[in-house]
Amino acid sequence: MILIDKNYDGETFMLSECVFAQDLLHIDVSDNEEGDDILDEEIIEKLKIQKRIEYAMKAKDCGDQIMVIYIDIFGNEFREALKITNG
Repeated sequence: MILIDKNYDGETFMLSECVFAQDLLHIDVSDNEEGDDILDEEIIEKLKIQKRIEYAMKAKDCGDQIMVIYIDIFGNEFREALKITNG
């Protein structure tokens, strides 16, 4: 999952969006009739081969900097502040 602060001030994280793995990988959970274990396995398999994950946001909805927190299935997290440039 990723947590996003679209207007990060450099100090305080304010949650703007939360995006789960199935949404990043475009997996439709409504079609899952076999249970959550099958869905989890599908997500894990897709993540193993995924070279790049893209998530689009409108620049007008963001400040000068955003903070993204990536959280894996074990609860480990990685934080990344990204500068927004017009170009």
